[in-house]
Amino acid sequence: MKRQSLLTASRLGFGTSLIALSLAAQPSFSGPQLPPAIIEVNTTVASALQGVVHDEDQLPLAGVNIYLKGTNIGTTTNDKGEFVFPQKLNAGDIIVFSFVGLETKEYVVPANAPDPIQIMMQLDSTIMMGELVMAEGGKQPLHLRIWHKVKSVF
Repeated sequence: MKRQSLLTASRLGFGTSLIALSLAAQPSFSGPQLPPAIIEVNTTVASALQGVVHDEDQLPLAGVNIYLKGTNIGTTTNDKGEFVFPQKLNAGDIIVFSFVGLETKEYVVPANAPDPIQIMMQLDSTIMMGELVMAEGGKQPLHLRIWHKVKSVF
């Protein structure tokens, strides 16, 4: 009396996969039929995603917009550059970080994300309105570089 096993899986979303396992006997088996066993596999990140966002000079960035790509679910950083995402995420979700004057950054949530994550944002490399501001004596602080780029629009 040999048994064959059949494994099927379907993705349900919200971090849960449903796996149905059924054992089917060969035609010569005359015993009772076994119902399929249902097993849930959780693929969500264990805790809410949290971290710190800073600039190229390792200074914290306040007011960075953080949202789940393709949704309106998100948060912003506090005055220390810290954030806690408002919902648990699935491995593979994409989190978008955006701030005026800085390049938008995307973060793919790994299965076991470090706690807290560190995000570094860099000055946007595009030149607004064709104007380039040069500073003598070296590199300007980030807040002045952003101010000059925004000011050139007006």
